[in-house]
Parts: sequence; C-alpha cells; structure tokens
Amino acid sequence: MGPQSRFMSLVESWTNIIVGIGIQTGANLIFIPLLFVGATMQARPLFGLVAIMTVLSQVRSYGLRRIFEFVRTRRTPPDFQYIVEEIAAERWREIAGEGYTLAHDDQHDDGSLAQAAAAYAYAGAAQDRATRSADLDEALLIWPWATGGFKPTLPRRDLVKAGAMIVAEIGRLDRLARRTHQ
Repeated sequence: MGPQSRFMSLVESWTNIIVGIGIQTGANLIFIPLLFVGATMQARPLFGLVAIMTVLSQVRSYGLRRIFEFVRTRRTPPDFQYIVEEIAAERWREIAGEGYTLAHDDQHDDGSLAQAAAAYAYAGAAQDRATRSADLDEALLIWPWATGGFKPTLPRRDLVKAGAMIVAEIGRLDRLARRTHQ
C-alpha cells in the first residue's frame, strides 16, 4: 500500500467517524424526544432507538464506502502499473547492481542503448521453443556490444530488460536536450 493509498484510507476513516458523529447527534435530537415523550426509560423505546441508530450507521457506512471506492477506482493506477514498476526496478538494478549509471549511459550517444533494447525486445518476441534458438541468434545480430553482455533468459524477463534500456535511452536523450538548451 503506497503513501497515497494510506492517506486515502485515513481520510475515509476520519470522514466515516465525523459523519457518524453528525448523524448520531442529529438522530438523537430528533428521535429521543419522539420515542421518550411521556415515557419513562422503558425497554421498547430504547430498543427502537438502538434499531434506528444501527440502520443509520449501516446506511452511512455503506454509502461512504461506495463513495470512497468510486474515488479510489478513479485514481487507481491502470492494470499495467505493476509492469511499469518492474521496469523501474530493473533500471535501478542496472544502475546500482551493474554500475550502468546515468553518466555511463550518456557516453552511449550512438543509439546503442536503443539497439540493445531492440535486441532484448526481439529476444522477448521469440516465444516459440522450436525457433527460440534461431531467433536469439538474430537478436544477437542487433546487439551493439560484445556478445558476452547479451544474456537473454525468458521472453517476459527479456521484455522487462528491453523496457529498462528504453528508459535509459530516453533519459539520456532528455539529459542531452537539457544540456544543449542551457
């Protein structure tokens, strides 16, 4: 659960409490005089008040839940958000674990990052077991660096690597644009 989700949960909880107190206060002001006019504290009017308060509480809780579900649904990340996060995690792994820093990326001004991404994307497209070996050989032809650096594994993992390399190339282009416009 992210910080925004925790915040919305806290807002929902406090809204539920505040609305509940307001409804209870209003209901007490309306129903207590109606139920207990001329009556002593008998069980029947008391059970009536409890029943009314229970129904109001359920309606309040249900209504607020639907409202907040609507708000959350409109703000819920798309179904592919976990994939974007996985690509970002791969990019961080490349930076922290492999040492492919932004400065390192900036040295590849020949389009080789995009080529490497294309090689991994091609490897990711090679999902048929019968032709995968031949397809990987073709992907290796696109690979811009020494062949030992090309390490395809599973199609999905190869596509995540391709996505991370695309992110690296886009970042390099953005940094280049900022430097040339200063």
